[in-house]
Amino acid sequence: MGVSSSVSLQRVGCCLLAFFLFQCLCVSLTFLYLNQELKQIQKAYSQSSVACLMGDGLVSGPGDALEVLDSVNAPRREDACWQFKTQIQKLTEQILSNRYEQDMSMAVKGEISRFLDYPTQTHTDVRPSSPKVAAHVTGDYKGEFEPTGGRTVRELHGQKIKTWESQRGLAFLYSVEYEAGELIIPRTGLYYIYGQTYFRYREAESDDDSQSGDSYRTSRNKQMVQYIYKKINYPVPILLMKNARTTCWAKDSEYGLYSIYQGGVFELKYRDRIFVTVSNASLIDMDGESSYFGAFLIS
Repeated sequence: MGVSSSVSLQRVGCCLLAFFLFQCLCVSLTFLYLNQELKQIQKAYSQSSVACLMGDGLVSGPGDALEVLDSVNAPRREDACWQFKTQIQKLTEQILSNRYEQDMSMAVKGEISRFLDYPTQTHTDVRPSSPKVAAHVTGDYKGEFEPTGGRTVRELHGQKIKTWESQRGLAFLYSVEYEAGELIIPRTGLYYIYGQTYFRYREAESDDDSQSGDSYRTSRNKQMVQYIYKKINYPVPILLMKNARTTCWAKDSEYGLYSIYQGGVFELKYRDRIFVTVSNASLIDMDGESSYFGAFLIS
């Protein structure tokens, strides 16, 4: 009796031990299997995210969790991919926009503010139009000319026209200032500058028979010159253009008219000044339609 009980207990112990070892083996195999499947799922999802960004379809991975989805679940998958791509795109645009605004603020705003008051711009689709930059001043019969003599006058050719009509008639000023016969440039750029002056000669009655031949020819043969200058911080004004005509009025003519016109494209800087000088200022006809001066911005 005692021996058979001992054998039974040994058999039960062996069975329990075998069952315990089997359970341990099953748990270990299950853990290894699940760990391997988890790695494969992570790899598959990583590949699918990259494929979504590249515009391809989702990549199927091993295991039941990543089998090809049916038609019912396909729109949901595409929507998730679209949301992921949209978030990445918004983040990229925000980073680029912030970088662009910083670069523009440092490189552009500082440069533009030297010439114009930089307006505060809002993020709208409507772009503000650039203001006109142009001026046209006309002759004024009350015009004054720079008197001869003086350091500044000696550095110029001819006499400066100090008075133009800048408000009435055909004259106008758009963003350009006018002061003492000078147009003040508001913005750096290329400008077309032009000017015309009329010279009118009237013969005095006392000149008919009182002048000798040489003095008579000298009084009638006159060289009329028009100059257009630019004045900057440099002490001496810079000559931009000049044009000349030599006249010979007929002896029996009551009066004669000659015009000088010139124009050209020049680069002007912010706050540069331009003005006109003429020779024989006493012969100038300052009629508004005959004598004028102006400039306008090209680019």
